[in-house]
Amino acid sequence: MGSETTRLAREARAGDRSAFEGLVRRCVSLVYGIAWDRTRNPHDAEDVAQDVFLEAHQSIARLEDPERVRGWIAGIACHRAIDWIRRKRPAERLDLVPEPADPGGEMPDGQPIANEASEAIRGVIDALPPLLRDVVKLRYQQELPYKSIAQALGISVSLVGERLFRARQVLEDRLGSLER
Repeated sequence: MGSETTRLAREARAGDRSAFEGLVRRCVSLVYGIAWDRTRNPHDAEDVAQDVFLEAHQSIARLEDPERVRGWIAGIACHRAIDWIRRKRPAERLDLVPEPADPGGEMPDGQPIANEASEAIRGVIDALPPLLRDVVKLRYQQELPYKSIAQALGISVSLVGERLFRARQVLEDRLGSLER
């Protein structure tokens, strides 16, 4: 995945439209996942994803390191999703996550919710403060490496590690209290 994605990013940077389309196909689930996480609405997530890829297309020539294209696109997605929340819900605080549009049986990627425990875990993760929640979701749901998370969020790699450590502590405490 990495070398092919890097190749596509280099070619897209040089103006190859089909390479950019290939890059979109490789990153669409990453972008949609970030957008869904913030909006909790499939139509809004699609709108955010379109905005992300439009911005990426317009600025791909300025991508400095094609090997970090996934982190770069994730960063655009995070910023676009936050912008969307600000425009769509100016009265709400950014750290409030709306209820999912369909609390039923599937995750945004189409996989069924395994059981009540996985729903409880998702709820605990969603209740984390945004600074912790973002690193957890980018690391464990989107499987981004620390460097890409740091780039996406505009923070240092060491701060990514610190936030993941704090998030795991909070999750252990909260999940432990659910068992009692």
